[in-house]
Amino acid sequence: MTEAEWLACADPQRMLDAITRDHPDGVRHPLGRLVPTDRKLRLFSCAMWRRRPEVMDSLNAWGLLEASEKLADDLLPAHELAAVRADWPIDLDGAGLPYGSWVRQASLHLHTVLTPAERQPEERAAQAGLLRDVFGNPWRPVRWQEYQPDSTEGGLMLPCWTDEAYRIRQWNGGTVVSIARAIYDDRRFEDMPVLADALEEVGCTDEAILAHCRQPGEHVRGCWVIDLILGKE
Repeated sequence: MTEAEWLACADPQRMLDAITRDHPDGVRHPLGRLVPTDRKLRLFSCAMWRRRPEVMDSLNAWGLLEASEKLADDLLPAHELAAVRADWPIDLDGAGLPYGSWVRQASLHLHTVLTPAERQPEERAAQAGLLRDVFGNPWRPVRWQEYQPDSTEGGLMLPCWTDEAYRIRQWNGGTVVSIARAIYDDRRFEDMPVLADALEEVGCTDEAILAHCRQPGEHVRGCWVIDLILGKE
C-alpha cells in the first residue's frame, strides 16, 4: 500500500494488513515505520464496536468493551480480567494469535456477518476513518519524543520530549496537556478544535496536527494527536 492509497482507502482489511503484517520481531515495519502497539490496535477495535451500539446491545457486550478499554491503558486488575474472560465466550486479548490478526478478524466479522449487505460499504468506510484517526499517516509520522541514552540506567535508551514538545506541553501551566487529557478521559472529542486553538496560540505550526484537530471526521480514544500530546503509544 502507498501513502496515497492509505489516505483514500475504504477497506479496513487492507489498511490493517499494511500496518500489522510481516513483522516477525514485532518492532519495526519494513518501510521503517514503527509497528503499532497492542494498545493502539485494541483502542481501534473498541472504537469500531462502540460506534455500533445496536450490535453491542444485542450481544450484551458493553461490560466486555469497557474492560477492554481499561485493559488498553493498564487500568484493569488481573482478577477483573479473569472474571470478564470467564463470563464471555470469546477471547478478550486475542491470546494464541498475533494481536493484529485478532483485530483483523474482529473487523471482518463486524462489517460482514453483523452488518446487512446494504450497509457494508458504509461500515467499511467508517472503520477506515477510525484507522486514520488512531494511526494517522504512517508514512509521515509526527514525533514529539526521541530516544537518548541515560547513564543512570546503564546506558538504556529512554524516551525524552523534544524541545518543541516540551515547550508546548509546559505552556501556560500545561494548558494543552490539560485539554488533551480532558478530551481523552471524558470523551470530549467535540473539543478537538479548542485544542487546535490552544496549539496555535502556543506557536504550533504543524499543519498535520492542526488539520486533524479541526477535521469533521470522528475522533476516538487512541486519536494520534491526543496520544502524541499525552505521550501514549
